[in-house]
Amino acid sequence: MANSTKCLTNGAVFHTSINEDSISAKVSLPFDLNIKKEEAEILETLIHNSLEIVLRPYFFDKSDKSMTMEDNFRSKIKDALDNNEALCMDNAEEREKLFEEIVSGLSKTEWWE
Repeated sequence: MANSTKCLTNGAVFHTSINEDSISAKVSLPFDLNIKKEEAEILETLIHNSLEIVLRPYFFDKSDKSMTMEDNFRSKIKDALDNNEALCMDNAEEREKLFEEIVSGLSKTEWWE
């Protein structure tokens, strides 16, 4: 079930599959995209970068037992927001607000443990 945040893609249906060693995502759109190859390439890059931000915490050094998964999520998400990586959020106050919302959601859904 999706996190309870405001829907930004009204009418889109998200299909995700999470397995032991793979993740797939498909979005059924309520309209035809009708974009050129160049724009499709940009969209592909944006999707790739967004998924990397979400998955990056799973790639931390697991030999470092002093850092919990939640600490790692907090650190990686804060780094991404502070560096404005693959995010269109130039306002530091808005980035901090988003960071706090993400982290508070992580504390409620500790499904990774």
